[in-house]
Amino acid sequence: MKRISSYFFILSIVLSVTFLSCKKYPEGPSFSLRSKSERLSNLWKIQQLKFNGGDSTAFAEKYLFNNYRLDITKNGKYNIDYNLVIGSLLIPISESGKWVFSSDKKSVIFTKETGNTTAAIGTNATWEILRLKEKEFWAKYTQNDDVTEVHLN
Repeated sequence: MKRISSYFFILSIVLSVTFLSCKKYPEGPSFSLRSKSERLSNLWKIQQLKFNGGDSTAFAEKYLFNNYRLDITKNGKYNIDYNLVIGSLLIPISESGKWVFSSDKKSVIFTKETGNTTAAIGTNATWEILRLKEKEFWAKYTQNDDVTEVHLN
């Protein structure tokens, strides 16, 4: 009986180390039963936005991303809709296209197919995945030396 307990203990340690070393993204998760595509496929809204390290969430909510919705589907398509606020004007922004994971699955590449602006995601934008859970998607992307980090839920 003591021998079985020892084997079980050793097996538990090996499995724990294996699962903890599976962490692909800096912010997690360490382990998930859902595939990356299943976790990415969701209707996302901005929770937090950082621009060059500073918190820009309040500014973005007020002026840039009124009613922001990013819909990512399992079949490799995405749609993004929001209103750009300029003074008292609400300018509806809409964009759609395709998405794929990079070869190492550490980034998502969005390729715009239709839309009324390049400001939403833009053609061939690459988002580095920081966290990818069922209800959390954190990513960062660089455009013209500016780094934007977005937390979606």
